[in-house]
Amino acid sequence: MRKGLEGELVPMGVRPRQWGILEATFSCNADTLTALARIIPVDAAAISRQLDKRQQRRLVRRRRLRSDHRMVRIELTAPGLLPPLPQLLVDGFRLYAGGG
Repeated sequence: MRKGLEGELVPMGVRPRQWGILEATFSCNADTLTALARIIPVDAAAISRQLDKRQQRRLVRRRRLRSDHRMVRIELTAPGLLPPLPQLLVDGFRLYAGGG
């Protein structure tokens, strides 16, 4: 399953764990670090480092809310909206990542 997922993602320049962050942000509306940490079974510091890398590649952006400057929203950019993967691979990734 992992090889199939990698085969789909690597040509797009994304690894499975990186795709998990993008997919969770898009389909689960996980638009904060805390929300991502609830979905992805990795500690928040590791997710933050992955977000830094995705931000450098302009796949995501972080935006502080005007109403609460402590809150940072994560948004996908147009390049971060990767083409959908076959459902079999999506389900396999969720099982692999521990997302049930």
